[in-house]
Amino acid sequence: MSVTYRAASTGTLPAPTVTGGNDSQGRPTLKWNAVTGAAKYEVYRARSKDGDYIKYSTATGTSYTNTSYLANGTTYYYKVRALKANGTASAYSSVVTITYGTVPTPAAPAMRSAKADSAGITVSWDTAANAVAYNVYRTADAGSSWTQVASSVKGTSYKDTTVQKGVKYGYKVRGVAADGKTLSRTYNTDGLRATMP
Repeated sequence: MSVTYRAASTGTLPAPTVTGGNDSQGRPTLKWNAVTGAAKYEVYRARSKDGDYIKYSTATGTSYTNTSYLANGTTYYYKVRALKANGTASAYSSVVTITYGTVPTPAAPAMRSAKADSAGITVSWDTAANAVAYNVYRTADAGSSWTQVASSVKGTSYKDTTVQKGVKYGYKVRGVAADGKTLSRTYNTDGLRATMP
């Protein structure tokens, strides 16, 4: 009887290939390819390219978002290495440079018009800087209280069909940032008004 002996693989892991970017809140994000034979990955960060790299996370997946210890406008440097189950590590990836930036606040949308027809009232506004969507608010009592009637409107107009004939309505709009939460701080407090025929 013959026996074939197979030596255990002693090959080292290749370094991951890492790309970087920012999420909707401006936080640094990393993605890398899955390395064959890797059980986990270690993420390191430094404040300068040739500075001291500190391990910030151990991941079993192929992505990482830096959510803490961030200063707005600061540039950070990241590198990743793969590890086998026995702890054998690959070389580090190339350094990825990412600047952290918070989501910019949308400017106040300039109101354009409010026009009524038999089907409802169409309110329109100009595009506001840093806004990816808009929330629309309505009043029917001379502006003493406002109710949000539409959220995350992608365009620059909205038709309100939940109105009653003979009632005068007012409308105002706030811009919504990419995070879906940050709203324009200022807006047309008087709004535009139209009366249903």
